[in-house]
Amino acid sequence: MGRPALITYEQVKAVIDALRADGAKPTIDRIWEALHKAGSKGTVHKLAKQYFADLEGTEKAPESLRLLPPDVQRVILAFADDAAATMREKIAEELLESKREAASLADDNERLTAELDDLRTQVAQAVSDKAAAHGRAEQLANELVAAREEIGTERSASERARTALAKAELRLEAIGPLEEELRQSRTERDAQREARSEAERAAAVLSSQHKEHEDRVQELKSSLARIRDACARLESRNGELADTSERERQARAVAERERAVLAAVQAKRPGNGTKSKKNPVQQEALWQGGSNEISGQ
Repeated sequence: MGRPALITYEQVKAVIDALRADGAKPTIDRIWEALHKAGSKGTVHKLAKQYFADLEGTEKAPESLRLLPPDVQRVILAFADDAAATMREKIAEELLESKREAASLADDNERLTAELDDLRTQVAQAVSDKAAAHGRAEQLANELVAAREEIGTERSASERARTALAKAELRLEAIGPLEEELRQSRTERDAQREARSEAERAAAVLSSQHKEHEDRVQELKSSLARIRDACARLESRNGELADTSERERQARAVAERERAVLAAVQAKRPGNGTKSKKNPVQQEALWQGGSNEISGQ
């Protein structure tokens, strides 16, 4: 069943800042648990992704190194190597965390799929029960109509018999067998009335059961719609995780290229202990080419 979105961007931002201040990695599960599992993981992921994008937008690109002194350049290059190694480790950790989150979402998807199949089975059973109840109700309605017609016929016969009996009583008040026939007629009439009342009560019970089945079918249809919405959100979440993995792969490739360029610049720059065999014009072109390549990255 889908969880309502009860969290905001500011709440997610505050939780991420608190986790980073405590030295903990702000994963989706940790953020969701810190928010007391309010909303859904998909909503948490969307808001956290937005906040991380805002943080990345505030970072500045590194300045060109070609105007700095050699000693400063060496320090910066060493720092860049350390930063690249740290970035690779961070990317590897984030990739592993993304895989764990993808596995968790896959488990949720399997659970919701199983629930969806179960609900479909229940809906099919409810529809079958409804059809059976509807058929039984129609049968009882037909029987009730037939019983009423029969009761009407018998009532007419009873009225005719009563009329005939009254006439016979006027003519044959002293005849005992006619009195016994009258008593039997009254007994049959009472039995017919009881049978009609029983048929009307059974029809009322069937009508109530039919209404309950219809309400149950509507509830199952609503549950099925909520499960379908949850599956759609999980599919969207899987797509976002695929995009995140692709960006992490591209970032790792960019970091590798930057390190190679920095190593090449360090090996070819003046004052590194080896005598350059290129003339000053070629060295200047090499410096400019290396700087442009770093800036392009």
